[in-house]
Amino acid sequence: MEHASARQRFLILLPIPLIVSVAFVFSTAAYWLGDAPGYLIGFGFYWLWCLSAPLFLWGRRGLHYVLAAEDPLFRRKNWLLITLLSLTIAGAVWMYFIPGLALVSFGVLLFSPIAIINGTAEEILWRGVYVKAFGHNVVLGCVYPAIGFALFHLAPTLVFPAEGETFPFIMSTFALGLVYGWVAYRTKTARWTAITHSLAGLLAFGEPISTSMAWLIHR
Repeated sequence: MEHASARQRFLILLPIPLIVSVAFVFSTAAYWLGDAPGYLIGFGFYWLWCLSAPLFLWGRRGLHYVLAAEDPLFRRKNWLLITLLSLTIAGAVWMYFIPGLALVSFGVLLFSPIAIINGTAEEILWRGVYVKAFGHNVVLGCVYPAIGFALFHLAPTLVFPAEGETFPFIMSTFALGLVYGWVAYRTKTARWTAITHSLAGLLAFGEPISTSMAWLIHR
């Protein structure tokens, strides 16, 4: 019980050092190396945070633990969860895939699968880890990590500002975090949100991470 309590305290505090350190790496790397390299280094550092958390908390089984699913998603009782995930995919198609299809470069398209790494890593941390640690607490298992997920997105904007105003962008990521968080909370796994998040990222061509990678190759 004490071990579980220590784990939960760690996760409650985790967003603070994560966001601060990642923001520092994004801004410092971009200052010294340029925007595109700094952006990639910032995300690489962020992914290390995401993937290290379950390994630190549960050892070698940590990644499997947060992605394991006891029941299939496509069951009649999960119709609302399936609908929510489908809406996020539809939103990615409408907002990114359709407008960007005629404009996307070959380089960006080539590196767009990087979205799979990003989507999976983010869901492992912000959904899987918190759901497994706070499986019966909707506030700490769903809402709290959605806040951390949203605030993290301030860090990349230190290099490449969000399109439009920052506040609406952060609120949209918070809303997305709530949707993914609710699905993970109900299914007790990050598997389905990781798949959906990765697919949505692919439909957005993995930008601006893929854009930064393409710039480095073709500069």
